Amino acid sequence: MKKTYGYNNPVEVEFKGLENVNEIFEKLPSKYAKKPILATLRKGARIFVRDLRSVTPRKTGNTRKAIGIKNGKGISISVGFRTTGSYFPAWSKAYWMNYGTLSNRDGSHHFIKARKPGTQSWRGGIRPLVFVESSWNRTQSQVDKTIMAELQNETVKFLDKYAVK
Repeated sequence: MKKTYGYNNPVEVEFKGLENVNEIFEKLPSKYAKKPILATLRKGARIFVRDLRSVTPRKTGNTRKAIGIKNGKGISISVGFRTTGSYFPAWSKAYWMNYGTLSNRDGSHHFIKARKPGTQSWRGGIRPLVFVESSWNRTQSQVDKTIMAELQNETVKFLDKYAVK
């Protein structure tokens, strides 16, 4: 089994030794393959979510409630602070606490918008705590191991269930 996994990289899986895998996937609609893969990704993501909730500063208010896992389009999930509905203020607080504001912005983070000209001379602001990155760095290897182990288990279950006889 081969994997490619990282911050912006999709998971790539290569099967070897399973002769009828292509035949199974060709005969089934793609929605059947989606369930076990999403279940696998969710199991791995729960490790990161648990750690992120534990390190989120209390002074960010109720941002722990905004941390979650959401299914994306296709075979993908989104993990972290949700930005929809009543969670947007919580996401903003978490973003500011993680990356800082005004002259205290984190230099290693790429901000989409630069500071506005009216605030260029302002000093101070929220100091960056970079707790999201530290949580990811702490849990990434465990998440990788869980995803790979669960992917193998779910694949075997899937193949046993839909095997071409």
